[in-house]
Amino acid sequence: MNNIAPLVLLAVVLVGCSPASNTAGSSTSGPTLEEIATWLKIEYYPKTPKSPAYVSGQPSVVPIAQLASIFSAIRSDVDVTKATFDYCNLSPPQWAVLRAQTQTVYLVAWSSKPDAHSDREVATVDLKTDVFKIWTCSPQDFTNRLAQMESVIRKATGQEDFSLRVNQRP
Repeated sequence: MNNIAPLVLLAVVLVGCSPASNTAGSSTSGPTLEEIATWLKIEYYPKTPKSPAYVSGQPSVVPIAQLASIFSAIRSDVDVTKATFDYCNLSPPQWAVLRAQTQTVYLVAWSSKPDAHSDREVATVDLKTDVFKIWTCSPQDFTNRLAQMESVIRKATGQEDFSLRVNQRP
């Protein structure tokens, strides 16, 4: 009987030491916004001036999957092809316009569809501190933030038809 207790303890310790499963590359689901934000940061920080990734020739809102070539170029292990997020695809000059504003926290990515409460998971970047955050955004706040970004860019660029509405996706 005395020999069983150490074996049970050893079994408990060994089970507790097993590696965590990594679902980022699983075939059933795409990466989380947290995983994507990590790679957005890696791509963002080395640039001068700093600005989020840009896919030339694409609309201002694209599925995050369109960043696959950018992520693979920085050796990302995140497979964004199955991601269910949209990306704010602004050019570096458009981000520079936003950086010059007093309010500097802007949406950079968000869930493609609202959740059961009509909220969206969003990733933001503070263009003054260069800090990325993930949080849940109410429908009204989400709409207001997009409208504010649109307004600033329209005024600065003269592009009266500029839009960040989700229906602008290709």
